[in-house]
Amino acid sequence: MSTLRHDWTASNQTECYRCGTAWRPEVDNEQCSGWKAPPPPPLTFERLRAVNVLRCEDAFHKLNAWLPEQWTNAMAGETGEACNITKKMGRGDYPDEYSMADATRELAKELADVVIYADLAAARLGIDLGEAVRQKFNEVSDRRKSKIKL
Repeated sequence: MSTLRHDWTASNQTECYRCGTAWRPEVDNEQCSGWKAPPPPPLTFERLRAVNVLRCEDAFHKLNAWLPEQWTNAMAGETGEACNITKKMGRGDYPDEYSMADATRELAKELADVVIYADLAAARLGIDLGEAVRQKFNEVSDRRKSKIKL
């Protein structure tokens, strides 16, 4: 547990480098609240696929229980929800920075749902979504005469 203690090595040992607690003898050996869990590993298409299918079959149903059209219809539904939020943004339904920030957080969730359903649709059809995205991105780059490719 000693690795979770306050870090007095910075700031001339007057405050904890991680949490800012002022040094006092009684807090010297306390666990520091500034220690955070390590970040999760980076999200890749492969990691999303593995965990997405696993959760689908654990918490909902077998991947093949839905037809491809059901997966893409679910994806379209989430896309519609995202579009509804941006429609409201555009017409001024979120008049201040706080309501706009809330709407942006909700939009992020809907966009994430679109990606999650797209991955499940691709999994249902045996499509490598990462490779499909790379190929399509490069196809559009070629069509637009852009040298930027994945």
